[in-house]
Amino acid sequence: MGDMSPNFNRSEFACKCGCGLDGIDPMFVWSLQHSRERVGIPYTIHSGCRCPAHNKAEGGAETSAHVPRDDYPRVKCSDIGCNNMFDRKKILADVCTRFRHIGIHAKFIHVDDDPAKPDGVFTY
Repeated sequence: MGDMSPNFNRSEFACKCGCGLDGIDPMFVWSLQHSRERVGIPYTIHSGCRCPAHNKAEGGAETSAHVPRDDYPRVKCSDIGCNNMFDRKKILADVCTRFRHIGIHAKFIHVDDDPAKPDGVFTY
């Protein structure tokens, strides 16, 4: 049992550098929870919140949705681990209807609801 939803813990979304940043938006976590339940497979969170230093080390953009900002203090962003085409297709079928921005990468699917970014962004 998670501490934010039935399957997710706050620690999964904390900055991986160990700085303690864990400002994930609770409603965003519930959107992930509903997606996970609908898809029927576990979601491994590769990245949630990032401090500016860790984002830079990861090669993230300066305007990355992973980094909280003054006008966007709660992060509404996550990278869901995915290593096979079967799971990728199932996850994409749901997240494309649920989140504003989707990114497909070799080992994960990026989803976010960053209000500062235009709707309908889909990247590879």
